[in-house]
Amino acid sequence: MAFIINPVSGIGKQVGIEQTIKTSLDASRFNVQVLYTQAPKDGTRLALEAIKTCDIIVAVGGDGSVNDVAKALIHTDKILGIIPSGSGNGLARHLGLSLNIKEALNRLQNGVVTAIDTLAINDKPCVSIAGVGFDAEIAERFNKCKKRGIIKYSEITLAKYLLYHPKKYRLSFNGYKLKTRALMINFANSNQFGYSFQIAPNADLTDGLMDVVVMKKPHLLRSLIEAVRFLRNTIHRSTYCQTYQTAKLKLKQKNPNWMNIDGEAVWMPREITITVQPESLNVIC
Repeated sequence: MAFIINPVSGIGKQVGIEQTIKTSLDASRFNVQVLYTQAPKDGTRLALEAIKTCDIIVAVGGDGSVNDVAKALIHTDKILGIIPSGSGNGLARHLGLSLNIKEALNRLQNGVVTAIDTLAINDKPCVSIAGVGFDAEIAERFNKCKKRGIIKYSEITLAKYLLYHPKKYRLSFNGYKLKTRALMINFANSNQFGYSFQIAPNADLTDGLMDVVVMKKPHLLRSLIEAVRFLRNTIHRSTYCQTYQTAKLKLKQKNPNWMNIDGEAVWMPREITITVQPESLNVIC
């Protein structure tokens, strides 16, 4: 078992984690390696090295760290473990993993391996959730911040929302074509962004489909009502929110722009193809 730790992920939960790992795992069952990322996207390099000698590769960090490690494991027989220590921890929350390090380590030793779907976004993998529009711009701003956590995320979201102008998109899926001006469009493999904020509560990691959530921008007073829905995880019931399911989708936008892929802002071209890859990643949950 190899643990790949992002030392700067989240809000400092990684302090002392190496010692906790070594004292919490059953040494008679597991040989353990502990590796630390040293640069952005370094998790993929370390995971590619680790799969040569290890059966289970554990991402210690947030959704971005999980994505980096998962890139090396998709379409292999290797197993992904997750110790959630990032900011939002969306995939870990969807899987019901504890945010307590010792409890997460216990689950890692005694959990069940499940083959889950992933998304292929052009040539980029996504494990949990992706999005264009407002969601992506928030991710781009948040990734530049030295401070992390829900308070900073909320500050950025509120400030950006007031001035944000919805963009035009064209979607093609299931033989259907949709033209829309949206606040954001999300492509959900799991149910949430993180912090337990669910955008697609019915999303299923093993159904071979993604939930496509098209969110319009309400007028200012109505936005307060929709914000309450969002906090209560009932935004999917809003008249400003439409959800579709598909295994493949093509998106066209006016210009290249940012896309949120598992919490990380990625610069993407005008045309994007998103395809579900069924049961392509083995995960302990």
